Amino acid sequence: MGKVSEEYRNDNSTVSEKYRNDNSTVSEAYRNNNSTVSESESALIDWFQNNKSIVSKQVEKLLNVKQARARQILKKMVQKQLIVRHGNGKNTYYVLA
Repeated sequence: MGKVSEEYRNDNSTVSEKYRNDNSTVSEAYRNNNSTVSESESALIDWFQNNKSIVSKQVEKLLNVKQARARQILKKMVQKQLIVRHGNGKNTYYVLA
């Protein structure tokens, strides 16, 4: 797994206390599912505090991972119902569930 990009670490060195103590931004379905959130998933959830959507290219840069890994992370987050996928192909983007 790739490390969170230097730019992200400088702005957000740890997952905010809000995510540890207040799950209001995480979907109800996820809260009822006792899964854990990975560091990558936490970074993406944090992204949504200031952004409405994200595309796989942004995930690549944010997490410093290759295209296939970015898509794998996004797919897993969709399966966990943390985010929702919209569009197809180059028009695919993701929003917080």
